[in-house]
Amino acid sequence: MKQNILFTCAGRRNYLINYFKEALNGNGNVIAVDQDLLAPALVDADIAVQVPDIYDASYISKLLEITKTYSVTAIISLNDLELPLLSKNKSIFEKEGVKVIISDENAIDIGFDKLKTFNFIKKLGLNTPKTFTSLDSALKAIRDGELEFPLVLKPRWGSASIGIEFPESFEELELSYKLQKMKIEKTILGEVSKHDIEHSILIQEKLNGNEYGLDVVNDLEGNYFGTFAREKLSMRSGETDKAISVINKNIEKLGEKLARALKHIGSMDCDAFLVNGTLYLLELNPRFGGGYPFSHEAGVNLAAIYIEWLNGEENKNLLKYNNYKSGFIFSKCDRLLKIKAPKSYFDKSFEAITLQTDWLNFLKEVENYDFYHTYHYHLISKSEHETPVLITYKENDILIGIPFLIRNIPNTPYKDATCVYGYSGPISKNIPTGFDNSRFINEIFKYFKENNIISVFSRLNPYIENQHSILNDIGFLTKQGQVVNINIQLDLKKQKTNIQNRLKTYINNTRRNCSVRFAETNEDIQDFINIYYENMDRVGAKKLYYFSEHYFYKLFNTDVFKSEILLAIDNESGETIAGCQFITTNGIVQYHLSGTKNNYLHLNPTKLLIDDMRILATQRGHKYFNLGGGLGGRADDSLFHFKSLFSKDFRDFNLWKLIVNQDVYNELVAKNGITKATDYFPLYRAIDDLNVNL
Repeated sequence: MKQNILFTCAGRRNYLINYFKEALNGNGNVIAVDQDLLAPALVDADIAVQVPDIYDASYISKLLEITKTYSVTAIISLNDLELPLLSKNKSIFEKEGVKVIISDENAIDIGFDKLKTFNFIKKLGLNTPKTFTSLDSALKAIRDGELEFPLVLKPRWGSASIGIEFPESFEELELSYKLQKMKIEKTILGEVSKHDIEHSILIQEKLNGNEYGLDVVNDLEGNYFGTFAREKLSMRSGETDKAISVINKNIEKLGEKLARALKHIGSMDCDAFLVNGTLYLLELNPRFGGGYPFSHEAGVNLAAIYIEWLNGEENKNLLKYNNYKSGFIFSKCDRLLKIKAPKSYFDKSFEAITLQTDWLNFLKEVENYDFYHTYHYHLISKSEHETPVLITYKENDILIGIPFLIRNIPNTPYKDATCVYGYSGPISKNIPTGFDNSRFINEIFKYFKENNIISVFSRLNPYIENQHSILNDIGFLTKQGQVVNINIQLDLKKQKTNIQNRLKTYINNTRRNCSVRFAETNEDIQDFINIYYENMDRVGAKKLYYFSEHYFYKLFNTDVFKSEILLAIDNESGETIAGCQFITTNGIVQYHLSGTKNNYLHLNPTKLLIDDMRILATQRGHKYFNLGGGLGGRADDSLFHFKSLFSKDFRDFNLWKLIVNQDVYNELVAKNGITKATDYFPLYRAIDDLNVNL
């Protein structure tokens, strides 16, 4: 059976790539992925792909996309920090027929959390170094004579020997402890340690003896297969540099006891010490370790064994791949690889950004954007099968960026691009008068075609300049209606003269009956959510307007943009009766969501909340206060009429629609049985969607 093996976080593990290529012998491919396009292991792989950082929200969906594109049959991770993530998401891949050769979450947690490693080993009745989780407890143990210098100080959740120190005095211990605690927060270990940063460092006794590396191997069902040991002769950068293969019955017994208790999957890299005839177990890393090449060269071919397991072979038939012998000494050495970096690695004129940091950096460079353009808003808005992407283009000092949600078109190899709920479209900097967008058109069409994107849809932002000149001759722009802006650059007195007299009366009456305050607590947010849902029930809103509670909390609790909820309180009952959410970015205030309790509609509290924000926004020196438009962008419905009572400063609201591949577009429309032409876009998705009350 053909096996296509995907190695994630491939890094520098060229030896594994080549071992598996040799074992496959042309009957399958080795696919390697890494966030760094220049990672050495990508050079030797049959197929190399760049992926986002493992903590990026799109990481799992990107891996899933790769498995489908390259018919991947198995995934092997080579990174400690990634193991918990992939173990948690195994079912997503295995539903697609991809075997994830990673242990269950419990086994991964025991190996990753070094305190749980200590407790697990002790529970098995095996020896392990004394371990302390706080500086005070370690100092007390030293004073009581239970612990002595030198010691080992290391991260509780660690990888690649990052942050390991060997203090030899009280002063060194205290300084190292404080320094490492600060360092952890600044390294890749910060993310995994943040939930218990106060106990993120372990202090252990330092063992003096012979150090061994063990490959403890279970099959894909968690059944014990064998233990392959080597004595470490020297180390470099946390990995075994020189070693001699060893066959030792006591080590094999230890490995078997450990494997049968943990029931991990595949190879597990372990560290052990032999001190005065007693074996101590230190580390359990349930993945291929940096010492595996020593086992492979000494006679056990786990690459071939893995492939046989994937083909359904039983352990008893795999002895031909196990010819492990003792006494073989090997040493690692570096080699220089020529890397053929794609032009895009150096040519940054056109990029598709998926990483949060890169996205944020581009926004800072552009300067003029709305919250609808941020990565954070895309992340909380996207559905499970959508990927946030920021298309960026640079030409001399010209900058253009367009954010999208890229989504698969079900039961096809195609995709389309859409926008978040709200006012999106291009953002830019230094667009000249009469901008020639021909080169931009070529680049963006090239991207769409290379990524099988059939159509593109976006709602434009009436307050972001140059959107029309950027999109000129790219698809078609249609006016959907108008939105209402309150000109808060006028003084408050002048603004008030623009407000309809009857509305002023309503506001004054409401102000006598209600007070206004900001939402501050989770209870306040929950009150607003409940009021919003009640409001949606009353107006018979479509399901798509019932945003999840997660959406509200994430939208409120962020420092990416200023999100505020004003609440109206009934003076007589003290009850919260209405709420409005306003979001401010770069001088643009957006009236985002609102609701009023049914029993208090007669008090018109929403009008008061909008008016209070009008005053606040003016005092803060903002530029625009967008109230949005009517239902579906219409200017003749009651919602638009209500908003227009505040101002007659109307702005055109436009939609951008682009068909990249007309033939496929027509096929999809026909395939979905759509025969009646409508304004809905894309027509092959002619179902309820965000088309659009803004």
